[in-house]
Amino acid sequence: MIANALFPMLLAAAVLGVAMAEDASKKRLVLFAGPHRSGSASVEEFFQRYCKGAVKGDKESFALRFWKWPVVSQEHAKPGVPPYKVFQNLVLEPSMKDPLNVDILAGIKDAYETTQDGIILGTELFDQMGAYSEYDGMAAMKRIVDHVGLTNDPAMVTVIVNYRAPRFEHWESVWKGSVEGTNRTYKDFMCHTRQYHEKIELLSTAANPLQIALESQKQGWNVALMDMQGIEENNLDVAHTIACNVMDAKCQQSDGWVNNHADESIHNNEAEDGHSVFELTDEQRLKAEELLLARDCGYGAMMKELETSGIADFVVHYESSLWKNCDPNLSSSVYANLLNPELVFRGLLSQLKCGNVIYDDMPKSIDDILSGKFTLGKHSTSVSSSGKVSHKKKNHHMFFWLFALVGLYVGMSIYKNNGRVPAAWLVSANNLRLGAQEMITRGKLRVSSIQLETVDRGQPSTSLSGQFA
Repeated sequence: MIANALFPMLLAAAVLGVAMAEDASKKRLVLFAGPHRSGSASVEEFFQRYCKGAVKGDKESFALRFWKWPVVSQEHAKPGVPPYKVFQNLVLEPSMKDPLNVDILAGIKDAYETTQDGIILGTELFDQMGAYSEYDGMAAMKRIVDHVGLTNDPAMVTVIVNYRAPRFEHWESVWKGSVEGTNRTYKDFMCHTRQYHEKIELLSTAANPLQIALESQKQGWNVALMDMQGIEENNLDVAHTIACNVMDAKCQQSDGWVNNHADESIHNNEAEDGHSVFELTDEQRLKAEELLLARDCGYGAMMKELETSGIADFVVHYESSLWKNCDPNLSSSVYANLLNPELVFRGLLSQLKCGNVIYDDMPKSIDDILSGKFTLGKHSTSVSSSGKVSHKKKNHHMFFWLFALVGLYVGMSIYKNNGRVPAAWLVSANNLRLGAQEMITRGKLRVSSIQLETVDRGQPSTSLSGQFA
């Protein structure tokens, strides 16, 4: 009788013990996603130096002893790439057959299995995502999440994003990084039509931290946004803020610095200022800032909606400038339209006189965009060899005559063949279909996304292409 009474209690204790063991085995994954030109390399280097797990007698790593930054074998490392930048290879060379990627994933798995609280890793190339990006940083992050077994536990994943303000200062730094080693001015950079897509891509990725945050939220991952202006106003450091507020490291309560690292900051050149945009007046710079802040308001509306729905946590650390100027009386469509980086680019371009470059559809000023007077349709834009930017839908008459000529040729060929489709056509079409099907089956053919323009790599523009893996 006593045994019968004890059995349910023992069973409940066993179930509870298993549940506690499972919870204990679930460690956190923290992914630092940049973006570019926001002091990201400094953050990466800090954690690569000091997140080494429990190392006896090592005071430098003691405060972060429950965390690890994965150590990757140097056997296949790229020459000249520092260890804290190794994870960029997952974005640049996404093939899992790449020897370095094999080493990277092995290092991540080993660190995750041998740490106590979790692992942190990152690369500013995680900012490469969205329709305008050549690379896919989100796919790389998903691969890491899956590799450590957290695909079904998104709450154990936190993505850290730096928010650099003033926003135009961030865009200015992106320009400087893009033209580094040259004498190209801001005007040269913006008005170069053959690199039209490059600017749109940069506005959509490197200069767009909230896109990273939004897309991470959609995965159910927690997002920690570091308001760099607020952190600076409090005389703090971004890496220390991440360690103390996100990773629960041992920190000094009085000033928010990691123990044994008081006042220690690693500074790389990414967020440094060089020559400034002398082509713009102070008033124009403020107007450009207003445009970029308005775009952030558009992202904010979507992010707050996701947060309210309980999909994922979103926390802003040391909030200072974020969403302070969002106007509740402004039409939501104006903010929503600014999620199109082409529209933002045209607004910034309206501040410059680009000489012989002729655009068929341009706002007179940024105010035209902020008032909703000027918008862009869903169609994309392109740059012609003559330097003119035109909408593709403007060329509908050209496509009409092209299809008419093709139709006439097909009709005449069938007529001459007594009303039947020429056998050679059928054979060629069937061979093409079978060949493509075989390549897809073997995994050798991958259809890439549609691109508006090439990204200054000396290759001809393509609308839809097959790439060999």
